Amino acid sequence: MPMLREVEAYPATGFPDRAWDADVDKAAFLARSRAIFELPLAPLEALRAQVAEQGLRLWWASAWKLSPNRRHKAPGVYRIAPDGYGRVQLEVWAATGRDEVVARTEPAVAFSTLQGVARSAATLRWDGSERVSLVPWSGLFGQSSGRLQVDLTTDEPMVPLRIDTPVGPGAAVPVVVEDAGPPILAGSGWLVVDRLDAFGTGAYEQEVARVADLLARDAEHAAWWEGSPFGVLYLQVVVEHPRIHYAPARAGVRKRGQDQQVTMVRTLAGMPVRTDVDALRELARADVHQALVDVAAKRHLPPPPPLPDRVYRSHRRTGGS
Repeated sequence: MPMLREVEAYPATGFPDRAWDADVDKAAFLARSRAIFELPLAPLEALRAQVAEQGLRLWWASAWKLSPNRRHKAPGVYRIAPDGYGRVQLEVWAATGRDEVVARTEPAVAFSTLQGVARSAATLRWDGSERVSLVPWSGLFGQSSGRLQVDLTTDEPMVPLRIDTPVGPGAAVPVVVEDAGPPILAGSGWLVVDRLDAFGTGAYEQEVARVADLLARDAEHAAWWEGSPFGVLYLQVVVEHPRIHYAPARAGVRKRGQDQQVTMVRTLAGMPVRTDVDALRELARADVHQALVDVAAKRHLPPPPPLPDRVYRSHRRTGGS
């Protein structure tokens, strides 16, 4: 079955007060960029109509996290609402004997991309065996908002800080259907950060998420992974903390159905100090690349490409964060 990994739509481009090709250098860059990246918007109408006719919605559930006493398990369950924003609910299920939901929070606003919801899912934590929480809105550079929490010792509902309120529809974009083609499974990139437990590492945690997000959209890396027989590559990074007890993690490459999972494990004691931002970023880049190298070696794939230049340019240009 054909699989749509990602779609980037470019709006009309130009200058407000002169012809679009008035600046020769910018016009040449624009022409080259569009020759490489631009896709017609028309086929998206076929996909939208097909999804609407079948009543389909984008839905994604995180991996389960078991409570310390192994009696309950919790996932974050995400969907895309009609207003275009993501929604997440934190669920608690019985882990043994009964396949049923024990508790579920009200919906909270979340990101609408799989990379964004994966960052949110990585914040899922058990505090003992009776309380579990999740940050619904987790940004690429460490911004976060709200907290969903389930307390199994009380019947009081936990209200999210970002309440699910109606939002009006966005502006319609006219498109023309050229060819509907075969059914398409909509996805969002070949690389997904499935778990990022790195409390206290500052720039390291932010850089892992940033680099993985860039690689998920990098054409050379996508082509490398498309040459494999696998679906999605799930990246897990865990930095063991002396005072925070994460769910157990084991480094290595594992099969997940048609997909692959690679887990990197470090200890906080072996990391550069939090104030050494450059060293932490360099280590994060090396770890993400090494994860791809490990997958290639384990699954007998060609070596992955080196990290693209823009991974390094972004911080030199902006001065970092």
